[in-house]
Amino acid sequence: MAWWNDILHLLREEAAHHGGQLAGTEQLRQAQRVLERTTRELDDARARAEAARRRMRRAQQDLEALAAGSQGQPSYAERLTDLARALTHESELVATFDAHIERLSAVHDRLDAQLRQLQRDLDMVDTAVGAAATSRAADDHERERRPAPKRGGKTGFRQQRTQAVMDTLEDLPKRRKRDDAQ
Repeated sequence: MAWWNDILHLLREEAAHHGGQLAGTEQLRQAQRVLERTTRELDDARARAEAARRRMRRAQQDLEALAAGSQGQPSYAERLTDLARALTHESELVATFDAHIERLSAVHDRLDAQLRQLQRDLDMVDTAVGAAATSRAADDHERERRPAPKRGGKTGFRQQRTQAVMDTLEDLPKRRKRDDAQ
C-alpha cells in the first residue's frame, strides 16, 4: 500500500496548498453550468431549424402542386413563376440552413464531449477532496489517541526481560511424566 501512501501524501500537499479546499471547484461547477445551458440552447436551435426546414419543404410542395394544376390562366402562371423564383431563393436558404444545422450538431457534439470530460474531472476532484478530508480526519484521530495506561502488577511476557521470562517458566508446576500417569 505504499502507492496509496504516496497518493495520500500528494493529496495532503495539494489540500495544504489550497488551504484545505480546492478553490477551483466552484469555477469548474460554473463552467459545467455554462456548458449545460449552451447544450440546451443548441438543442432548442436545432429543433427550431428543423421545424423551419420542414415548413419550407411543405410550402415548396404546395407551390409545385398549384403550378401543375393551373395551366389555363396566364396571369396566374406569371404569379406562380414569381413564387417559384422566391421558392428557389428560399431553397438556397434551406441549403444554408442545413449547413448551419450540421455546424450546430458538430458544436453540440464537441460540447457534449467537453461536458463529459468536465464531469469526470469534477468527480475526480470530489474524490480527491473526500480523500484529503478523510486522511486529515485520520491524522487528527491518531493524534488524539493516547496509549493505554499500564496496569499495576506483572506485565506481559513480551515486555519483560528474557531472564525474567525464564524464571517465571521455571516456577510453573512440573508436569508428570507419562510413565507415572500410566
